[in-house]
Amino acid sequence: MFIKDMFVKNIDRNIQSVVKVSDREENKIIEIDEYVVTEEIFHCIKKFVNSYKNTILTKNDEIGFWISGFFGSGKSHFLKILYYILNNFGMDILIKNNKCLLEIEEEIKFLSNITKDVILFNIDSKNRKHDSILDIFVNEFNSMRGFSNTHGFICEFEEQLVKENIFDRFKAEFLKFSDNSWENAREEFYFHKESLFKALSLVKDLNYELSEDYFLNIEKNYKMNIEKFSEKVKAYILEKGENHNVVFMIDEVSQFISDDVNKMLNLQTIVEELSNKCFGNAFVIVTSHIDIMAMTKDKKYDFSKIQGRFASKFYLSSINMDEVLYKRLLLKNEVYESRLSDIYDDKKYFLKNILKFDFISDLDIVKMTKKEFVSAYPFFPYQLRLLRDVVYFLNFQSFFQFFWC
Repeated sequence: MFIKDMFVKNIDRNIQSVVKVSDREENKIIEIDEYVVTEEIFHCIKKFVNSYKNTILTKNDEIGFWISGFFGSGKSHFLKILYYILNNFGMDILIKNNKCLLEIEEEIKFLSNITKDVILFNIDSKNRKHDSILDIFVNEFNSMRGFSNTHGFICEFEEQLVKENIFDRFKAEFLKFSDNSWENAREEFYFHKESLFKALSLVKDLNYELSEDYFLNIEKNYKMNIEKFSEKVKAYILEKGENHNVVFMIDEVSQFISDDVNKMLNLQTIVEELSNKCFGNAFVIVTSHIDIMAMTKDKKYDFSKIQGRFASKFYLSSINMDEVLYKRLLLKNEVYESRLSDIYDDKKYFLKNILKFDFISDLDIVKMTKKEFVSAYPFFPYQLRLLRDVVYFLNFQSFFQFFWC
């Protein structure tokens, strides 16, 4: 008998130690299939779907969700599972592997059936030098709609052409003049100005000089603020249907904000404006390695509003790490589960004796039931509990941050 033969899943498979929101599409099924809904996670999912549903039904202002936890606690993976729930992707696999979700299956279906656009991104990876948090929200919203996600005024130019129903024709004419698609050329438009102005003059029925003036005026007069952004989101929702949702899911917001008070206040204002303008149809869901209360401890500023804007708060711990290991890595097939049970029955007194250590006074640390023995094999359960405690302690002491300095 080889140890590798006893597991339900191939132990040689590629196991993602860290899940990133920007992972490739082909990883979706793997992420769902590998996900273990612990008791803690189940309560978080239940709280999320109920809070989201309540906001939809009552049109209240509780559109902010703050997910916190140490590095390695599974925040990004949890965020992606919420993303899959909202998009109704892979729910049959998730529920089949985690029967506890049957309790809230109807609530999950309710969320899945709402028409929505879900915008998922890691805010730090989207950040360019001098970008504000508003800039990143705007760029991601523009990208979701198929517009430029680099230059705000280019997006405004594109929006105007859409309103006049000439955007598709403009793109076709631009392609003829430049031998390059508008989508590929627009972020470096300054290299394609002649083709741009020629195409614009045709679709707008203007001469070349007036087309140039038209475009440059949009560039010169472009301004964006939080109120205008919220109005754009509202207009988009109404265009899609009054019950349509737009959901911003942002990973690692605390790393981006750090100790910058202005960024924190801007995030507060964005959530506040989206709440006021969109009447419960726009949501902001963020992850952070710091609890919102810890991030807002600067007594010089009143952060009570942002705590209220993120009324739904979730904290992920590593308390159920052993359960995740049992189900994700160490799950046994029925044949070997039975064999290991027999081994425990035959050797349980021997096992209890070898687990007596002179340097350990707390016998609860090493005690082991048959179920725990079978689940943890080829490890002893106490080894996995120690691993969990070590990870928790290192995170708590900010060991990883110290290590890389």
